[in-house]
Amino acid sequence: MWQDLKQKISQWPAGAIAAGWAVVGVAVRLPFLTRLPVFADEAIYIYWAQLAMSDWGRFGFYALNDGKTPLHIWGMIPFLTVLSDPLVAGRLVAVLTSGLLIALTIATVRLWDKRAAVSWWTGALVCFCPGLLVNNRLALMDTGVALWTLATFYAAQRSLAAGCARHPKASFGWAVLAGGAFGLGMWTKFSCLMIVPMLVSLPLYWWQRRESGRARWQQMWQLLWPLAVACAVALIMFATLKWAPAFSQIFARGSDFLYSLGDAIRQPGRILLDNSKFFATTLGWYIGGVSMCVSIGAAVGAWRRGQRVPGLLLMSALCLGAPIWCLGKVVYPRYLLPLLPLIVMSLVLGMASWRAKRAKTLVAAGLLVAHMGYAGWLVVAPDTVPLARADDMQLRAEWSAGYGIEPAVDLLEQLTATQSALVLTEGHIGTLPDGLQIYFYGRDSRNRVRIEGVGWPVKDDNFEEWQDVIAQYPQTFLVVNSHRLEVVDTRLELIEQWPRPATESPTLQVYKLKK
Repeated sequence: MWQDLKQKISQWPAGAIAAGWAVVGVAVRLPFLTRLPVFADEAIYIYWAQLAMSDWGRFGFYALNDGKTPLHIWGMIPFLTVLSDPLVAGRLVAVLTSGLLIALTIATVRLWDKRAAVSWWTGALVCFCPGLLVNNRLALMDTGVALWTLATFYAAQRSLAAGCARHPKASFGWAVLAGGAFGLGMWTKFSCLMIVPMLVSLPLYWWQRRESGRARWQQMWQLLWPLAVACAVALIMFATLKWAPAFSQIFARGSDFLYSLGDAIRQPGRILLDNSKFFATTLGWYIGGVSMCVSIGAAVGAWRRGQRVPGLLLMSALCLGAPIWCLGKVVYPRYLLPLLPLIVMSLVLGMASWRAKRAKTLVAAGLLVAHMGYAGWLVVAPDTVPLARADDMQLRAEWSAGYGIEPAVDLLEQLTATQSALVLTEGHIGTLPDGLQIYFYGRDSRNRVRIEGVGWPVKDDNFEEWQDVIAQYPQTFLVVNSHRLEVVDTRLELIEQWPRPATESPTLQVYKLKK
């Protein structure tokens, strides 16, 4: 019976396997999609999409003002149009994109091994990869970045393969597609520029030693011109953004997240050491420490047996992360998301080269069961599931976590049912005030409520600066995180507050300013 089942499974066409795992991946990510509340960056992106919906002429390219490119923002608009919950609409983009990412990962691994078992295990492990599971359920750009990065990798590999087989037309076509994916990646997030170091690693997959000097140069040309075409197409696509007035702002935020070359030269040891710790801990959480060790060990073993691809996939992942490793100043775990499909493929191909069939089946099954257990925990109880420290702080513990946003909106809607109000919040963008804006958008009460960010921490001076505006409204409220309130004004009356799940975390508070 088991042998018959294995035979039937092995006869599945590659497209059916890829589509099947894509559907499973989407189905796993959909349940309880809003159980984890909105967090800072999600609120910003969703609000930008709502602004673009309301006035495309003014806000269609609004994301450029904060150094972001607009494709992901535009992708939310159709879902925001038909769905009433803005958080579901925003996160659904990432969920559906993850299905494409899973299918493309299977298609990519088949470039080197077309066996059905390899496709099945690749689909299973990338579907339940912890880092992808966490981020594919958030309304962020990074799932799209991972998709376009892998699409660039896949199309570039096809281009180089066609070139080595002396099919220049096919090579050129795939090179253009690679450039198109690269360009769409930069339209999604400018950090996709880190695809360039990954492209530099691709000729190693196809390089063959030649005795003749002329043959060596011919081979080098075959491997380099498709990559040059891809980069040129991507550059042209990115340059089309120049007609937007805020184009120059794309480059304005770079110093906030990256060290300058001068800093990297002056203190390379400290930067590399800090970022090495970041890489190790992030990948330990995002793909599992055991999976990472097995991947490296399997790649080394395969290399010794003359099979270079698993090791080269890890090298491509390292090249992809090299800009962050060498220059990263403010980095978050999700920035390493594009590395994960490459590492999963390396893991599967490395284990596929093992001669001990039972051992590789047991190891793969053990990893899959562990990842599936994590997936169930994440979906059912995101408040308690272990996360990378930076993710835990952003999503559940600090000011950026959106616990209390929805009930605060409901409360404010009740309090403003009969008269208008001014709602002051900490900060200028982010969880507050954008988290309030996205839920008020489209409600009748939105016309009675004016939401303004006053900076942080909130002090008595903030109220003095806004005194003229406060005087224009019959009632004024303050929405603030408890640890960012430094006001001694006795006119503030606490109405309600909502705790975060972590102990000793700040609470979201709503105050009324007495006249």
